[in-house]
Amino acid sequence: MELTLLFVDDEQYILKALRRSFRSMRRTWRMEFAASARQALEILLKNKIDVVISEIRLPDMDGQRFLEAVKKVRPGSVRIVMSGYADKDLLVKSIDLAHQLIAKPCDDDQLKAAIQRAIMIKDMLERYGLKDIVVRMDRLPSLPTLYTEIKAALRKDSTNVEDIADLVARDVGVTAKILKLVNSSFFGLRQHVTSLAKAIGMLGMDTIQAMALSACTVDQLCARASGLRAEQVWDHGFVTANFARAIARREKMEPEVTDDTFMAGLMHDIGQMVVAVNLPEKWQDACRLAKKQGLKMHLAEEQVLGADHAVIGAYLLGLWGLPEAVVRAVCNHHHPDQSSPGELTPALIIAVADAFAHDLEGRLDSKETLEQIDQALVKSLDMTRRLAKWQKECRRLLDDS
Repeated sequence: MELTLLFVDDEQYILKALRRSFRSMRRTWRMEFAASARQALEILLKNKIDVVISEIRLPDMDGQRFLEAVKKVRPGSVRIVMSGYADKDLLVKSIDLAHQLIAKPCDDDQLKAAIQRAIMIKDMLERYGLKDIVVRMDRLPSLPTLYTEIKAALRKDSTNVEDIADLVARDVGVTAKILKLVNSSFFGLRQHVTSLAKAIGMLGMDTIQAMALSACTVDQLCARASGLRAEQVWDHGFVTANFARAIARREKMEPEVTDDTFMAGLMHDIGQMVVAVNLPEKWQDACRLAKKQGLKMHLAEEQVLGADHAVIGAYLLGLWGLPEAVVRAVCNHHHPDQSSPGELTPALIIAVADAFAHDLEGRLDSKETLEQIDQALVKSLDMTRRLAKWQKECRRLLDDS
């Protein structure tokens, strides 16, 4: 799949360095270069551009106006800001318009990874027919500031647990959720933890980042959407994520895979909130259809929107630059047979954990859960036997809670 990129920067030496760095990619990427906003917009009008990688401060137009123009001219383009300026006001004004932010100096591998994610996003737009839906969405949430601050701090060798605790402590809601998790039966401690720094040290940085991302996003979106309660949405994601992590650990999956599964569990329903905020009438239509015909919500969404909330949520997470494993787990959690058939994947674990979490009274019906999963997959993975063990483990966590 050929990708067309537009690099925008007023520093000619940077454009030359980019040409040189990515010369080997000329067979798969078509690259355009512009030294001003005016030149970039002329290129955008004449060419179909998939990804725009731009400096935020340009000589002839400020970053916010430029990104607004890019969005208007090429609404389907992925917008990446790559800036060396520490102008917080300028970044804050532009953050809602940029899908990803990259700080200069940026090494080639980091930029290439961001562009590869853009390829994945383009593939999702085409494969799931999301283009028409995305164009109608004017209020896609920006990546939460707390999450980006934690990631930036962790890139510094001098950062310690206390530094991260100081960042998290600014958000009372996230702080409460972290302490709730570390003191819950999901974590299994005998002592009550009240120190945020201690809780962060015990949970690990990957879990803290995931919780900051989820909590801030839920609050941001639910504040704009009618009919969605932030606490209810958070609780379901919280239980799903912990069930998923318990299953992943029982299956002795790699720590990195377990962490990705936990984050995917927290974020698996973000697409519902995105639809409720951006397309409230369609959202209400899907809710009414689901209730009237007794459909599961994702099936009603497919009929009304042409795509379900899993795909829409995964698209947003891809724009934000989250790990591909997380994006694919969220994307496929309603159709886990589509991801690596014959393998136990994070998407399949999320599907099971989500089914378990929907019943908070302990009546976990393994037969009903199995019926939601492709039967060839059930047979190939001996799911009947496995599910009984997972069910027992999740019920124990739920009863202890």
